[in-house]
Amino acid sequence: MEEYFLFAAGFIGTLMASIQDMRKREIDNVLNFSLLILGLTYHAFNAIFSHNYTAFIYPALGFLIFLVIGNLFYYSRMFAGGDAKLLIALGPFIFIGNSLIQSLEYMFYFILLFLIVGSIFGILYSAVISLRNLKSFSKYFRQEISRKKSLLFISLGFFIIFLAVGFYIDKIFLFLSFLFLVFPFLLVYAKAVEKAGMIKEIVYKKVREGDWLYKSVNIRSKTIKPSWQGLSKSDIALIKKAKKNVIIREGIPFVPVIFIAYVLFMAYFFGWSNFGIAGLFG
Repeated sequence: MEEYFLFAAGFIGTLMASIQDMRKREIDNVLNFSLLILGLTYHAFNAIFSHNYTAFIYPALGFLIFLVIGNLFYYSRMFAGGDAKLLIALGPFIFIGNSLIQSLEYMFYFILLFLIVGSIFGILYSAVISLRNLKSFSKYFRQEISRKKSLLFISLGFFIIFLAVGFYIDKIFLFLSFLFLVFPFLLVYAKAVEKAGMIKEIVYKKVREGDWLYKSVNIRSKTIKPSWQGLSKSDIALIKKAKKNVIIREGIPFVPVIFIAYVLFMAYFFGWSNFGIAGLFG
């Protein structure tokens, strides 16, 4: 029953974060920090009452490990700040094994589920954007193909070389040849999707902290340049004071991916068979 309470709290927290992300494209810090504090507090009381202090040590270690993972995702520009904070807050909800090895196993399955769900979600999300903006997507796709002709020809050359090597030496080169063939087109596709549906001009009144500028904004003697950290409160104050609209770049909302991965993790924890998906991992 204790695990049910913990997972219910994690489920509600990630669901609320997903709704916020889809509606406002941001997550309240209060929600992320509340989820983290709830997880750590739950394990602390559980350790005290059960006289088993490893019941707190492992989740606390999980928080530290997820702190590192969240920052890696953030600084590699895969996550925005809110996404990373939510992932960090889930550390005490994931790292809950009876031993260090079991806790690491839980973490491995959660990260694997996240990567699988994230890949599928990213493909579907970008496909929807390209279909909704088909005319502009087609235009930008042709432009990107034209701009990256040399890269495509070089990749095609490597594809042919590695394909030949794969047939005569080792099949691993067949896989590498496939990467050389697909990667440039994925790069072109992603750039076309971004230009067609993820770059928008917004009214200065609706600018939010963390928004990613696509183009620099000149306000009198100051220039606000695009940065991965996004717009700061001082930047927003300047923009609103100057009443200047800005062009921003939206990213793929990854919080719903974290939510789905967490639900699947709960299914794994309580037994796949209880959720009708037995055998997903063998």
